[in-house]
Amino acid sequence: MNKSGFLNYALLLLFVTALFSCTTSEVEWITAGDAAEHNMSPDSLEKIVPLIKELTDQGKIPGAVFLVARHGEVVFTGAAGYRNREAEESYTENSIFRIASMTKPVVSVAVMQLWEQGKLGLQDPVSDYVSSFAEPVVLQGFNAADTTWTSISANREITIHDLLTHTSGISYGFLNRSMSAIYAKNGVPDLATAEPVSIEQTMDALGKLPLAHHPGEKYTYGLSIDLLGRVVEVVSGMSLAEYITCNITGPLRMNDTRFFYYDDVSARLAKVYAWSAEDESVVPMPERPGSNPDYPVEGAKSYFSGGSGLSSTVSDYFVFSQMILKKGEYRGVRILKEETVELMTSNQHGELAQSPFSAMGYGFWVSREQNADGTPGAINALGWGGAFNTWFTINPAKEIVAVVMSQVLFNPYGGELESGFRDIVNSAVQIP
Repeated sequence: MNKSGFLNYALLLLFVTALFSCTTSEVEWITAGDAAEHNMSPDSLEKIVPLIKELTDQGKIPGAVFLVARHGEVVFTGAAGYRNREAEESYTENSIFRIASMTKPVVSVAVMQLWEQGKLGLQDPVSDYVSSFAEPVVLQGFNAADTTWTSISANREITIHDLLTHTSGISYGFLNRSMSAIYAKNGVPDLATAEPVSIEQTMDALGKLPLAHHPGEKYTYGLSIDLLGRVVEVVSGMSLAEYITCNITGPLRMNDTRFFYYDDVSARLAKVYAWSAEDESVVPMPERPGSNPDYPVEGAKSYFSGGSGLSSTVSDYFVFSQMILKKGEYRGVRILKEETVELMTSNQHGELAQSPFSAMGYGFWVSREQNADGTPGAINALGWGGAFNTWFTINPAKEIVAVVMSQVLFNPYGGELESGFRDIVNSAVQIP
């Protein structure tokens, strides 16, 4: 057996061992309910499929799968369009999607579990766990001709809090041309990769590269949660995949939510598409250097990206979301303490919040209601999305979870699916 084959075999044994060592009691796990009995209009919810079909006919998405739940029961779910358009293979309700940044809330939960156990502190310098982040520097000048750069010392070190709120100064390459060149030169990928590398290697390299700004200075979306994934590994002594399986997805029976698949899921895995401005439509995503559209089932299967590596289904992500809605518990399985979820879903940006109605918690965006005096009120909704056109939202007051998944990388029309779906779900609520 060659080195690559041995690695894959070892990872398979690791996954199987973790999966079967994390069990729960036998109960009906996901229950279905009647929309009308949960004060939601069935006629309104029926508009979701025509919305998906319209966007599919316009060439903006290949299709989508969705789920709507209220009071802990799934009241409407379905699929429309093609999992593989070229082969005319339709989506089904158990289709598997690459969820990209919807990995971030899951990894944020892992971090907060370790915080509850006293194994790390929110104000701890990340260099306590990944030493290359000691003495960070901030980019001052960049020469595009030879990708050299100059820097100044950062005003302080990056903390765990900075990483959870994306205020660390760590960017994504696709959002910053200078960082893109610097990351590429040093072998740091933006998204999950099929290359034979580990997050230990890439995060060690990232720590030696400049930040986009001083820690805590402002919000910058980037590789912060990938770094937290490595922190989880260091603190727990487990791979990120093993930790998440044994402490989150295993207990919650999210058996389809994984970094990589070693069994045959070809009949369920969604094909990846990308937007073509030339064709004005979605087209099969081409394979690029360091990137494989089929990374969950092909490639080295060694890179556990905490920011973008998981794949999942709408039903699995409903379970995760419902656990958050119920403040850390799902059907008797407690993942987090109530007060921890309250901390995660409250505004952690302080004065950095872009408006009094939306803010950043730990792992989620948070939308807030408005009080009569104009001050921010109770949480209205929270959620996150992914670069492959997946999205979820949780409304604690109305006890609603809504998930929709398509599969188009950086889709310029992805917002039409998300906003249309959200509007239909909100309009279906008859009694708060």
